[in-house]
Amino acid sequence: MRTSSPSTAWPCPPTRPNGSPPALDQQRELFRRWTTDEHVHPHEAVVGMLALLHGASSSEVRMLQINDIDQRAQTVRLGKRPHPVPLDPASWTVLQRCLAHREAWRTDNPHALVTKGTKAGRRPASTAYLSHVLDDCEFPPRMIRSTRLDGSRSSRC
Repeated sequence: MRTSSPSTAWPCPPTRPNGSPPALDQQRELFRRWTTDEHVHPHEAVVGMLALLHGASSSEVRMLQINDIDQRAQTVRLGKRPHPVPLDPASWTVLQRCLAHREAWRTDNPHALVTKGTKAGRRPASTAYLSHVLDDCEFPPRMIRSTRLDGSRSSRC
């Protein structure tokens, strides 16, 4: 059974039973959703892609600031990771879309993810906001992050 978010035209992959991570075909659907569907909110896309491909936690994305992004090298500094994370072209494109969305707010907030509630200040998006940003896909960020391990096992078989 496939589900679809009323706010988007692209169907969301159905969740797996017992809270397990998305299967490989579901990961591919999520990737396509976040990289090709213009109706997907840029925050959903960037949180999803950074979790799926780079294992980024909600906290790491929530605290990501503009000065953590190296445009020339196409890298980001995530949380307390010792080195900048190089982004693949798809992740970089999704991040650029998120930054364009941020730019439209005309804000001095230093964070990459800016919401209506944070545009006038300097605080990051709320933890509650980040905990629901992937709701349309029915997978929490923690489940998306765990696919990196799940997918690597699948590709070796």
